[in-house]
Amino acid sequence: MKKSLFLLLATTSLSFNAYAINGKDLTYFRLKNVKLEEKWGYMDNQANVIIEPQFDSVRGFADNGLAMIEQNGKYGFINSNGKVVIPPQFDDAGNFANNGLAYIKQNGKYGYINSSGKVVIPPQFDDVLSFSDNGLARVKQNGKYGYINNKGAFVIQPQFDELDYSFAYNGLAQVKQNGKLGYINEQGNYVAKIKTICDVEILVKPTGEAIYPKNYVVADICAEANYYRDKKAQAEQQKQQAELQKKLQQTQVQQDNPDCSGFYVGKVVSVKNQSTVGSLLGMSTISLKIVGLDKKEGLVSVKDENGNVQNGSCYGLKQGISQ
Repeated sequence: MKKSLFLLLATTSLSFNAYAINGKDLTYFRLKNVKLEEKWGYMDNQANVIIEPQFDSVRGFADNGLAMIEQNGKYGFINSNGKVVIPPQFDDAGNFANNGLAYIKQNGKYGYINSSGKVVIPPQFDDVLSFSDNGLARVKQNGKYGYINNKGAFVIQPQFDELDYSFAYNGLAQVKQNGKLGYINEQGNYVAKIKTICDVEILVKPTGEAIYPKNYVVADICAEANYYRDKKAQAEQQKQQAELQKKLQQTQVQQDNPDCSGFYVGKVVSVKNQSTVGSLLGMSTISLKIVGLDKKEGLVSVKDENGNVQNGSCYGLKQGISQ
């Protein structure tokens, strides 16, 4: 059977991206071939197949006219005619950046190659990204992040626990170092840091001068933070109490025993906050995990995690009781 045959009725598509390469608008697409394997190829803007589906994965063409492809678990590059320019040989790879370099992975480490497939920055990094328009690439070495130039030299030493993929248009990147967030410029100098006061984040200059809010008083910030924290905790407590009350009041147990009259009990009640429930149930200590409330022999009782009824006495939530 000719390899140009495809099961078009079994078409699936993940992405359509057009790239103008040498006068061709190429869009990569995916079809299931006659072997019922999903393969990727490229077509032009008239839906003419230019490069037959034959790759396990692909990317769009870069400005240098090359696109990354994957075959049999290895990565290489083709040109817009489908010719393999750099044979699949790498364990991972990214598309070529504007500076003509693409990252590759060999023997567990990342480096960079040029459009001829020559390694120009030897594999030495634990993780990398493609070069950005400012000529820098984020890399990871020995557990820390920094930026390198197209020569592989560190412009910003690997010192950060977290680091933005690239610099923003304003020339800043967010970093995290020793648990603290901040912003650096392309020279690696801090221009702002985030300071935490009573769980409230304040933007300050490296000198400590306030950026936003401009004029703040620590006591005022803490007082306001505590106020809203208490209101939030109170609202959450009221919500939990209302949910518990609703569950316990699903079924009202009418009993002959006067000591157990006027109790509410839910058929099944899941409880996380045992101390709160223990207080509502009138229990001084909690030694068992309360997983449900039920009645046995006409009495409201408490079950442990094994389903055994404890004490056989009146446990439940009395009508009108509040915590």
